[in-house]
Amino acid sequence: MKRLLLLTSLSFMFLFSCSDDSDSTPDELLNGKIDGIAFEMKTARYKVQTNGKLHFEIFNEGSSAIDVCGLIPGDIRVFFIAENTLEKQELFIDINTLEGFTVTLFNPDGANNIIAENGYVEIISINNDIIEAEMDVKVNNENFVKGRFEAVICQ
Repeated sequence: MKRLLLLTSLSFMFLFSCSDDSDSTPDELLNGKIDGIAFEMKTARYKVQTNGKLHFEIFNEGSSAIDVCGLIPGDIRVFFIAENTLEKQELFIDINTLEGFTVTLFNPDGANNIIAENGYVEIISINNDIIEAEMDVKVNNENFVKGRFEAVICQ
């Protein structure tokens, strides 16, 4: 009887200790909402700043057939400056110094800068001037992006 009780208890512990899929790594193309408008990554670019940090711009427009470096954005987009590292970078802001790592979700209609300070960005790889990365950023149900993206270098 004790063995049956122990086996049943261990079974329940195993079943309920499994991780939640919502915390898993995003494996689909970056998408979400910006200012309540559907966002799906079409193109992305980055520049290396003089301090070595990476300035990313991710667009809801364009295609792989266009010159993303010459793109003049007119639609909703995502931009941020990240450390040049393959480590996960958590978003935060220090209210006292107003310093931190944030992601901006931008809607040009009304020039709405929606600043995300919760979530993360992770650069997965840097190969031949193409960066593969993922992010999971959420302000609220009308402003969030999650998934993978590739960005090409523009200098």
